[in-house]
Amino acid sequence: MFLDSTDADQDKPLLLRAVEAIVAGPTEIKSVVQEAQEKVSTHKKTRHLKGDDQTLSVANEIIERYARTCGRVGSLTAASSIIPGIGTVVALVGATAADLAISMKYQIEMVMALAHLYGRDISTEDEQRLCYAVAGLGVATQAGLLSFKRFSVKSLTEVAKRMLKTRAKRWLIQLFKMIGLRFTQRGLLRAIPFGVGVVLGYTSNKKLTRYVGRRARDYFIEAA
Repeated sequence: MFLDSTDADQDKPLLLRAVEAIVAGPTEIKSVVQEAQEKVSTHKKTRHLKGDDQTLSVANEIIERYARTCGRVGSLTAASSIIPGIGTVVALVGATAADLAISMKYQIEMVMALAHLYGRDISTEDEQRLCYAVAGLGVATQAGLLSFKRFSVKSLTEVAKRMLKTRAKRWLIQLFKMIGLRFTQRGLLRAIPFGVGVVLGYTSNKKLTRYVGRRARDYFIEAA
């Protein structure tokens, strides 16, 4: 999504190409935000909230929605009926690695939804690039590629500055290469059918997505 047609496809790692094939567009993501806003504004426990408190509640609803979805990732048979482009993903990275791409799809969409909620224009390449980076850094941290300190609000602010530089695309390509290689080297995606969704399990996948979402939420609040 964030890499325009001037970028040679062969430069992109297979994981990145697979994720791009299935990530929802800005219109769909905005609909998710609207649904979350409607739920918060009508639910008896949150309908009294106003201003920043209401926005925070909507953000938390978005995070929990995607956390539950990622927790259920692990069955390509089920996913193929609801996610367009799964065939392309399997062709790119293979059936065992496809669940990693599916999990990252939802985590990127979650970050984009939070960005839209906090006033970002997610139709622009710069904002899409940032959302990919935030989700990618979260997964990289959990995979042991980065320290937890590297995924703080402060570090995300530095990432946002990096995304404005001319080599930002190359940096993102290297990040996704690193993630793909780590999961392959650990043997997780080769050893167990359906890959990372099953390896991590419902609870772990849900926690990872919630972790990424909360860091992204806090960053957008501070940057607003």
